[in-house]
Amino acid sequence: MEKGCLNPNIYITFTLHFFLMLEYIVPFLSYIFIEPFFNFLTHDVYVSYLLKVFVTFFLLLAFIKKFELRFKFMFSSFVVGFIIFIIWVLLPFSFSKSEFIPPTNFFLLVKFFGAVFVAPFVEELFTRGFLIKIFVNPRWERVKTGMFTSMGKG
Repeated sequence: MEKGCLNPNIYITFTLHFFLMLEYIVPFLSYIFIEPFFNFLTHDVYVSYLLKVFVTFFLLLAFIKKFELRFKFMFSSFVVGFIIFIIWVLLPFSFSKSEFIPPTNFFLLVKFFGAVFVAPFVEELFTRGFLIKIFVNPRWERVKTGMFTSMGKG
């Protein structure tokens, strides 16, 4: 192999494992791009946010059997999450010029649903379930979640 050329096996490995990545990438891309795309088309931030939350939620449900999820309910986590949600809802009224300020109780529930049931799962599944692992090993599906590597020493 010539000096300075990338190993072609990396591209083959990436291509072969592309379909294994879809369950992590598709919900993440949905969460990131649906709201701005539909906001551009409809100029309605409420419909755009509603679509983002529910399309992403249903994508998570479609892929749920592929994820290795173990749930453990802790009351303290619920309390902290609720406090963060209250702060998140009140911040636009005080500091920022956020476009999505819930005008009705329905949209407040949608924002709560997105904050509690969609955003944390999308972010954790993408970063811990895929992104961190692919930096450790191109065959990322072999890396166990939470595995300590020399890369993590910082």
